[in-house]
Amino acid sequence: MYKYRIAHSHDDAGFKRRRQSVTYHARIRLQAFHYVGAFYVAWFFPTIFQLVIVSSGKFPFPLLFLTAFFVPCQVIYCILILGMFLSISA
Repeated sequence: MYKYRIAHSHDDAGFKRRRQSVTYHARIRLQAFHYVGAFYVAWFFPTIFQLVIVSSGKFPFPLLFLTAFFVPCQVIYCILILGMFLSISA
C-alpha cells in the first residue's frame, strides 16, 4: 500500500547533502546558461553580417564594425562568467 511513500522527514543526514547537490547543480546550470548567452551575444552580429552578404551581395560596414567588436569580446564575457562562478567547487 505504501510502496511509493514519500519521506517527509527533513531531519535525516541525506537531506542536507541532497540540498547541497541540488544547489550545486543549479549553479552549474546557471553558469552554462551564461556561457550560451555569451556565445549568442558574441555571434549575433557576425551571423546577421553573413546573412546580409549572402542575401543581398552588399558589404555593410556598420555590421562589419559590430562583428569586429563583439567577436573578440566573447573572451571577456567568458572571463567575467568564470569570475562570477569561480567559487563553485565539487
